[in-house]
Amino acid sequence: MKKVFLAAAVAAFAFVAAPAFADGAIDAYNANTVVATGANGAVLKFQFNADGSYVMKAGDQAVPGRWTIENNQFCITPQGDQKSCSPHDPNRKIGDSWSVTGGDGVQYSVTLVAGR
Repeated sequence: MKKVFLAAAVAAFAFVAAPAFADGAIDAYNANTVVATGANGAVLKFQFNADGSYVMKAGDQAVPGRWTIENNQFCITPQGDQKSCSPHDPNRKIGDSWSVTGGDGVQYSVTLVAGR
């Protein structure tokens, strides 16, 4: 279950803007929530922090991790798992929604929502 959860979470991350809080690139993500809802009903919630940490939640599971920007790629490293990177879109803002296909093959609708 943890591997499926992490694979889905990493795949849902293909959407994320470059987390470079220093230059304001993802200010919209700080103190807000990224919600990824799978066609299978799975709901993943991501909360990013300016210190490079994040938590992804699914139901009663919560997995902390670290995020970085490397070579114009947004990378996440869930605790106890490997780093995964994807291209970023620095233009995302509150209310934006988009679709991604997870590493588990599930289609996800992703939305950046205000608040935690």
